[in-house]
Amino acid sequence: MNRQFPGRAVGSVSEGIAHTVVTQAARHADAWIDLHGGDIHEALVPVVGYLEEGTPNVRARAHATAEVFGIDRMIHPKDLPGTTFKTAVALGIPCIIAEAGQCGRLDEESVGRLVQGCANVARHLGILAGSAAPARRLTVFREYPWVRAEHAGCWYPAVGIGETVRRGQRVGLIKDYFGNLVGEYSAPADGMVLLLATSMAMNAGDPLFGIGIA
Repeated sequence: MNRQFPGRAVGSVSEGIAHTVVTQAARHADAWIDLHGGDIHEALVPVVGYLEEGTPNVRARAHATAEVFGIDRMIHPKDLPGTTFKTAVALGIPCIIAEAGQCGRLDEESVGRLVQGCANVARHLGILAGSAAPARRLTVFREYPWVRAEHAGCWYPAVGIGETVRRGQRVGLIKDYFGNLVGEYSAPADGMVLLLATSMAMNAGDPLFGIGIA
């Protein structure tokens, strides 16, 4: 459903759910938070982000929401049609994505971080009583390129999430099922590894890693 927004009244199940969320909830909202926990085969660094699109007022409100959420690394996704934040921009609603958790695990710390972030925003907006959390100083990654597999085979990463890499540095290898090297993958730029595939089995086109570029 992450690429089905704003959805359709008559369509697939995912399109129908997305349409209901937009028409019955989002259109009446003052803010929109889209929570994610990483795919089963992904390790990731917790991030918060929003699209740098829409009116200056909407962008300022989205930025303020991201600041108080409680995650100190921020991304600005681009070219992602069908997402909640793309739809929110069209509706004039400030929207952020918050992602914490990884590898399909029940991780109480990550769950707590997302719950606390929503409470922080609710206090910031005056929905909950109490003082809003102080705005965090954010590390902003202006670009977030993903590198995808060009070969099918077995993936052997050479780095971990949160590591800083240099342009051209080897990030991992793909070997065939007999151990022969079929592809070597390097960092496209200096940056931090924010996302890393943890599954050994890879098909051509699968995401291998994402680099946050400040």
